[in-house]
Amino acid sequence: MLAGVILDLSLVRNLPAIEGDATQIRQMIGNLVTNAAEAIGDVPSTIRIRTGAMFAEHAYLATSHLSPDLPSSSYVFLEITDTGQGIGADTQARLFDPFFTTKFTGRGLGLSAVLGIVRSHRGAIWVESKPGQGATFRVLLPAVEVRPGVAPPRKTLPAISARPAAVVLVVDDEPAVRKVTTRMLEACGLSVRVASDGNEGLAMYLEHRQEIALVLLDLTMPGLDGEEVFLEIRKVDPLIPIVLMTGFTEHDASARFRGRNLNGLLQKPFRIDMIRELLASQLTPLRGQDDVREQ
Repeated sequence: MLAGVILDLSLVRNLPAIEGDATQIRQMIGNLVTNAAEAIGDVPSTIRIRTGAMFAEHAYLATSHLSPDLPSSSYVFLEITDTGQGIGADTQARLFDPFFTTKFTGRGLGLSAVLGIVRSHRGAIWVESKPGQGATFRVLLPAVEVRPGVAPPRKTLPAISARPAAVVLVVDDEPAVRKVTTRMLEACGLSVRVASDGNEGLAMYLEHRQEIALVLLDLTMPGLDGEEVFLEIRKVDPLIPIVLMTGFTEHDASARFRGRNLNGLLQKPFRIDMIRELLASQLTPLRGQDDVREQ
């Protein structure tokens, strides 16, 4: 937490149960609190965290950022409010874009990951803010009715991809990057296929596309570069998540791919926590906790 920031907690006891992945819920809260702290800056200020339960009508849920088709029902809510400079309408429209950040480079996945976690838990999220008046992020997650003495039913959260296996294709011409990225993904419980250049990566995707759930693609490679591979894959599958791995700045990369349905960007060198944020926004709940760092 930044110096001078006070946490004001208003947490309701004995809330209804929710169904979800504890690691992802912790990550969502951490990302929202970090975002609030960075919005405040160096000025001594307060972040208010409030929880509660409410009955939400479908019409209200439809006004959320996700505009989900959620039923009128009971929900548990989390609100995080900062006293920073607020967020203008133009910025609010881009907050959850994987590329967009008003912070330093490399920080474009925090709120995108939050959005993915909320979506995978069949929840809803709102942002309320005006310049100079701080900002409030409100998340609603479906409550689960539990009878006394009866544990809530265990249910697997729906996968974003309908593919039968969660395999990640890593395409990069640097052996060290392929090795470290593979170790990170395997630590998260995923299977990995690797390709050493664009031509091999495209051929591998075409051969195994039914099992590949995500493509991590280096931008600069001999033969077919990342942009060419991206365009060829998009001709075959407009929906598969594709994320760039690059040493370029987010501004440079996003300018080249804006409007082309690119799902995100990992700025080299990256850590396993950045990989987990990415996977949370694109795939099913993560498994594995071991940290792997680039050597």
